[in-house]
Amino acid sequence: MSAAVYHRCFNRAAALLRGLLAFQELLEPALLLRLGLRCLACQQLLPALRGSLSEHGLAVSRAEAVVSPLPAAWFTPVPPQEARPLLDVLASLGRSLEAALRSSSGGGGAMPGYARRVAALLAHVGLREQAAGLAAVAAAAACG
Repeated sequence: MSAAVYHRCFNRAAALLRGLLAFQELLEPALLLRLGLRCLACQQLLPALRGSLSEHGLAVSRAEAVVSPLPAAWFTPVPPQEARPLLDVLASLGRSLEAALRSSSGGGGAMPGYARRVAALLAHVGLREQAAGLAAVAAAAACG
């Protein structure tokens, strides 16, 4: 499958997730969680996110497309079991960015910005300690 077709399929699934979540007030919460998190986020969108982890910019954009529409309330006080694969990939992206920032000799480029964006996503899903650590590394890298 060509990259353009794969990207288009990802965008359509992301749009479907946003559309589904627009019906929060009408759908039963358990059904919405199952459809939104398990079926769309983890089964349809997560493989594309996993496949883009080596390209930080693309991975961050895809992570935002998957995580941002999801209600933060779904992840508090304890994330649902259905969210575990998504949380694992998001944590992996955060670790990858942190390692890249630590190994680079300066914070130039877009890496600190990517790290800040992923830190916000980590906080959104309740991984606050990892979010704070990544944000601190990004701030230190940005300062040089």
